[in-house]
Amino acid sequence: MTRPAILALFFLAPLLPADPPCTSPSIEKPYCVANVLLVPKEKATTVPDWKLREIEINRVPTGPALEFVEEKRYVTELTLQAREVEQQVVVIDSRPVTVTCPKTGKCYTEYQPYEGVKTVKVKVQEVVPVQREIVLRVPVLKPGPEAVVKRLQLDKTTAPAIEHRFDGLATSDKGIYSVPLPVVLPPCPIRYAK
Repeated sequence: MTRPAILALFFLAPLLPADPPCTSPSIEKPYCVANVLLVPKEKATTVPDWKLREIEINRVPTGPALEFVEEKRYVTELTLQAREVEQQVVVIDSRPVTVTCPKTGKCYTEYQPYEGVKTVKVKVQEVVPVQREIVLRVPVLKPGPEAVVKRLQLDKTTAPAIEHRFDGLATSDKGIYSVPLPVVLPPCPIRYAK
């Protein structure tokens, strides 16, 4: 609604009811109120719809890349290995011998030393060559991957939409309203205090 229509409705609405129950002198005045009616309308249309996308411009080779390749190699390692060996040892031992005393002729036991050979097991450490397999990581330079150069591109497209509009339809109401005449009261007598 327009502003004049709203103002007219606001100020004239209380004055529009029918005549008051008591009849008092009044003046009839014509009135005209302008109303605006808003009528919604829809219409199919398109709106801009911007699309941002990446596009490939070029491919550029990058620098070499360092990679490691595993290789098997064999090395000879000297290790200590223990083994048992029998060795002959000359030992002095004592054994009981029965001896006859030349003076008395009596027999008695006497321990006399003697040399003997005994076999002893001994551990001997020997240096033995052992072949071992090891895995080495060998560095290798290979060509690097290609770098893709891209840029952003903005595409203008459209999308379906519904356009909402309002049309104003002007109407007017006419009628007559009555305005009561002002009532003039007679003057009051003034009394003075004695």
